[in-house]
Amino acid sequence: MESALTDFQEYTMAEPARLANYVGFTEQEVKELCEKYHMDFESMQTWYDGYSFSSTQHIYSPNSVILAIRNGVYRNYWTVPLQPD
Repeated sequence: MESALTDFQEYTMAEPARLANYVGFTEQEVKELCEKYHMDFESMQTWYDGYSFSSTQHIYSPNSVILAIRNGVYRNYWTVPLQPD
């Protein structure tokens, strides 16, 4: 008997294939989120429009978009600020 894992297909950020729309928020989703949570779309676009693929343009970092909405602040959410001594 063969394991079901022999039929495994891996998709990555570098090559998401048909899953490109699902590695982040699409531009339309970000526009809707900005409207719903009263955030400036142009600022969101400047900060978090970081991915594009041949099949899908303008994919936004989901972690950063959600944290910007939650905190009400546009900033780099990928690094942890140093704490003062």
